Amino acid sequence: MQEALYCYTAGSALANRVFDQVGSLEPGKNAEMVMLSGAPFECADLLIC
Repeated sequence: MQEALYCYTAGSALANRVFDQVGSLEPGKNAEMVMLSGAPFECADLLIC
């Protein structure tokens, strides 16, 4: 799960050469935020679609 999250965020930003602008939560970077109802690394595999 951690690797999938990295690929979706920082990995995509690196591949598109925009990691200086997006891809991680840091001051000065653009960000979209998602509120989750549970811990993303503690969910059951069956809940991931």
